[in-house]
Amino acid sequence: NVVTRRGSRYRTLWWRATVMQYLLKPRPYIKESMEAFKAEQQWLSTTRVIGIHVRHGDKKTEGYARHQWQEYLAKAVAMREQWRAVAPRAPPLSAVFVATDNPDVVAEAVRSGSEAGFRVFYRDEERTNDAVHALLTAGRLSGFEQGKIALENILLLASCDQLIGTFSSSFFKLAYELRFARTSDDYAESLDLSRWQA
Repeated sequence: NVVTRRGSRYRTLWWRATVMQYLLKPRPYIKESMEAFKAEQQWLSTTRVIGIHVRHGDKKTEGYARHQWQEYLAKAVAMREQWRAVAPRAPPLSAVFVATDNPDVVAEAVRSGSEAGFRVFYRDEERTNDAVHALLTAGRLSGFEQGKIALENILLLASCDQLIGTFSSSFFKLAYELRFARTSDDYAESLDLSRWQA
């Protein structure tokens, strides 16, 4: 029992994670889409992956700093080296999965992530730095398609071995909670708030 083992401060996280895991049971077509993506990327069960969520878009309207890709990459490199030191015989953290609404981040991640020695996974999807809610209201984006993309990205992040993001983002928090429900591992790197502030 995670609550008993970890103490009372984990109770809220445990309950939130358990409820979210119960509520977000993906339909078969979502699971199939995710499995096809992983197969296409050669993301195997033995591949150790760091999930990175870079929230840009209209996030600046909420008053939070917009962190640049290099900040996330520096965290990923440090995480990989820390993992090597702690578990030298285990498979290395050799890949990153990048979930972002910013098309420029993907291009930069492919270039600099590869240079840093990571395989870089990302979904081929329409990305924009404009306010998605405004594009949905104007009928320029499909609500169903955007919902499917968001859900698959959250579930893919939750399936990663480690996470880097910002706890000011509900998207990242949800991936973190789902990962915690799966692994009981509460570790994640946040570039802004701690999980206790979020």
